[in-house]
Amino acid sequence: MRRLILLPICLLLLIADDSKKLPDGPGRKTTERLCGACHGFGNFIKRRETRDGWNAIIEDMIRRGAMGQDEEWAEVSDYLYAQFPK
Repeated sequence: MRRLILLPICLLLLIADDSKKLPDGPGRKTTERLCGACHGFGNFIKRRETRDGWNAIIEDMIRRGAMGQDEEWAEVSDYLYAQFPK
């Protein structure tokens, strides 16, 4: 019985794995590596921001403990703004 309950949950988790949906472009791999450690990418795909908006989100993630070099975060910012502008 327990397996019957867990199966739909596992299937939903597989479907919800949207990490492969990020569009190709410079900075995609860095964005997947730095941001994907904590969450999926559905938030990016649904959201549109200005460059300042994306930078504010990145700064918030860094304050929360996201790790990366300044150059890597600049690459993530460029990628997000290029792929998901407001």
